[in-house]
Amino acid sequence: MAGYKNLVYTNAEELMHRESRFKAYENAIHITATNSLKAGMMTSNSDSSLNRWFSGPIISFAELLRFLGYGWSKSKTNLKQFTLLSKALRESSASISSEERELFAAIDKNQELILRTIRLLSESGYTSTLMRQRLIGAEVKRQEELFLDLWENIEQDQAFQCIHQWFVKLQQSPEIVFRDTLVELFNSLMGDPKKRTAANILPGKSAEKLVSEKLVIRNKCTLVLHGFYFLVPIQKRLFDILSERFDIIHVINYQSNHKHGFQTVERFLNIDGKNFEKVLDSPYSVNYHAKELLLAINGQFIANKFVKNEKNLEKINYLEFHTLQQLRRYTQNYNERYVSPRAIQVADFLTTTEQTNHQKLSEHPLGRFLVNIHRINKRKFNVATGEFIDNENVTHDLLRELFNSGYLYVKGVNAQSAMRTLDMLQEISKTFTTFDDWYDGLAEIIELKQEAESKLKSWHSYKSKNHQMYSFYHEAIGYFYCTKEDLRFVRSAITKIKQFFELLFEGNEIDIKQYIEILEGHIEQEIIPVISDQLDKKIAGNIITALDELKDDSLDKMDRQDLVQGLQYFLAQKPDLEDEYEMELYGQQDQNNLNIINSLLNSDGLQFEDNRVIHFTMMDNEAFPTQQPLNSWPISRDSFNILCDHNNYLNQLKMRKELEVEIACYQFYLIMTNAVKINFSIVRRLNERKDLKRCFYLNFLSLIQGSYKQLNTLLQKQIETNYQTETITFDEQKYEIMPSQMFNRCPKRFVYTFLLDRRPVFHNAFHEPFLFQQLIGYDYGIRKKTQKLALYRDWFPHWSETKKDIYEATAMDYMDKNPYMGTIHFTVVDGWKYRDIRMGLNLFGSRSEGENTKGRQDPLTEKHFVKPGDHCKYCPYQRVCTDSMLYK
Repeated sequence: MAGYKNLVYTNAEELMHRESRFKAYENAIHITATNSLKAGMMTSNSDSSLNRWFSGPIISFAELLRFLGYGWSKSKTNLKQFTLLSKALRESSASISSEERELFAAIDKNQELILRTIRLLSESGYTSTLMRQRLIGAEVKRQEELFLDLWENIEQDQAFQCIHQWFVKLQQSPEIVFRDTLVELFNSLMGDPKKRTAANILPGKSAEKLVSEKLVIRNKCTLVLHGFYFLVPIQKRLFDILSERFDIIHVINYQSNHKHGFQTVERFLNIDGKNFEKVLDSPYSVNYHAKELLLAINGQFIANKFVKNEKNLEKINYLEFHTLQQLRRYTQNYNERYVSPRAIQVADFLTTTEQTNHQKLSEHPLGRFLVNIHRINKRKFNVATGEFIDNENVTHDLLRELFNSGYLYVKGVNAQSAMRTLDMLQEISKTFTTFDDWYDGLAEIIELKQEAESKLKSWHSYKSKNHQMYSFYHEAIGYFYCTKEDLRFVRSAITKIKQFFELLFEGNEIDIKQYIEILEGHIEQEIIPVISDQLDKKIAGNIITALDELKDDSLDKMDRQDLVQGLQYFLAQKPDLEDEYEMELYGQQDQNNLNIINSLLNSDGLQFEDNRVIHFTMMDNEAFPTQQPLNSWPISRDSFNILCDHNNYLNQLKMRKELEVEIACYQFYLIMTNAVKINFSIVRRLNERKDLKRCFYLNFLSLIQGSYKQLNTLLQKQIETNYQTETITFDEQKYEIMPSQMFNRCPKRFVYTFLLDRRPVFHNAFHEPFLFQQLIGYDYGIRKKTQKLALYRDWFPHWSETKKDIYEATAMDYMDKNPYMGTIHFTVVDGWKYRDIRMGLNLFGSRSEGENTKGRQDPLTEKHFVKPGDHCKYCPYQRVCTDSMLYK
């Protein structure tokens, strides 16, 4: 390939050697494959570094991509594309036959994937016409015909033509177009001192001057590419065109004396064992574990035998965490660089609030609030009628996010204060999807609550919370525990949401300027005035600026539903979790040195950092080797192969999939090469997975495993915690029979029950059947009265009659077979005797170990504040109690 050269190294420090062949290119423009690599190179090249080893400007490809294709990668372009696709889908639905409606519904449901495929093909140089030509003679499936029709319908718009036009211009004048692109990019960086410094650009020089010095027209100029061990289509296409007029230098970690381990470099960069130059004739050594892995891949095993009984904690380098909570505690205790194939999956859980870095609009609560308002509208293709319908999607989960955002107020009161009430409604509202469902459901709860109180109240019921607890036993059910005032507040908050939603969705046609002004008006009038935090005000202003940029777009008089679909896509900027490199290139994942954990892809910069203690975690058999994505739906595999055969740019994706194991191993090896110390770990239980094993490749390394006892020792290391002092006031609680028996079960549960709440209360699906059966069983088997059984059935309006019948029969059958199991308890409060306490309704399930069942335990003599065990699953606080057996 004319214009390409390969400069290879074994250890990143070779590049910094004073006799390194890299010095010939130190003043050129440097482009890194990842943000991580750019950050790592700049860390080693900072002013504080003893050896500044390159002086030219440095950019990541993600930064460069923002200025390619006349705005191709900008969010506003994506918005317009998605909106146009939504419109094309809606308009074409009328011509779909009844036999094809299921297929069309699948296409509509996967609209984001359809757009991603169109963009991918466009970046490779394909148009719908060219794709049709390439598939002549092939068996084209109906889903592909529909896809091509949709693409043809929208591709003449400038939002899709811009990438083709830019590459035509680049092909005609590569030097001029690329110079102009770099000037625009450097101007954007120079306006921000931090970005300018991060790009290794000195102050006092214009972007035009900088580029003209580096790229002299009519001279063969040099571009240095770092870390491109695989290429995506747009990269291959760009570099191939530039290589005709520029010297393209690939700087890459590579060893020619190994048959396996570097196939990805050889295939993507066309290295054949000869067409490369070494940075140093005598390469540096690599970390011992990296050497073990590379030799093992080539059939030579030098690792020591697996060690399990090491007593010295300092020598341990392999741990098996039982839960993700243990890993989190470890990351808080030990300042290591955590790398994992599951990084994207667990990053939010491991990152503390202080470390959260909101990279995009939807990651900040205000941005997420706007996203969720749009999610209330759920457009779906109705297979039966062949029409698009818009449904309300007011689910409990969605309301929970809106309430918890901090940006929903009712008469000056933040809706976050109603989160506890909303949680209590979790089960009864599972079928609610419309505003009317919520209004009717809340009204029914209030009515049932009032009816129950009228039948259960006594003279003393409202005197104190002690009297209320023993009188109104129905309040053990979560939604009955809520006060009428709390339920009415929830209704008012839902009404506020509805008003904003209807403001956005009123009418059929609107242009984007009007729509954005509605959003901005709500932020400025309803949200900013009640925000006290200055950072929140700044972010709100940034969101208004981001929305304001869309006003000058050409989306005039669009159907409101199409525009809402596009704006929901724009606001959410939903990442493709299958392709982490796409997330990085399109600004959905930035390298941040404060990140607790990073993916293998986004950790290649660690090879340049000093004092590197790297910890590869969650390296289990299901996570590693990582898979490379290849989802081109609705294009079939056969058709995709044909397209790849005719297009070398698109073929890069096929190669990436074929080499996915080699790429994963190369990433693993690369990060290890220059590490000072390396630790490894897995998490055995993760979500539904109960017994994950270490991945196959860890068996090639010398591992010294810490025992469970040693792991606990490591986790017990104390970390400094900044506590905020807050005074909590609560009414005095009489130590009667119910509180005392709760204390006997678990003192911590006692504190939760009578400090956070005023009585025992349950709101989870797991607990509801126990409550129902306790109510039925107590009256039927102990009180020998059945008058209230119908009332109890009414208390569960969200249950089917069949479900009630089954649990009622089960409860009765149990009492028939165990007539002596139940006991009537009584207590005296303020001289009033309560004879019907129903202990089983408030404290059901198994007992704790050594639980006192014969009397009241003196709180002052109790030695254990926590008594974890099997009984934890019956505790309503199991999710928040860090000592719970289920939490661990």
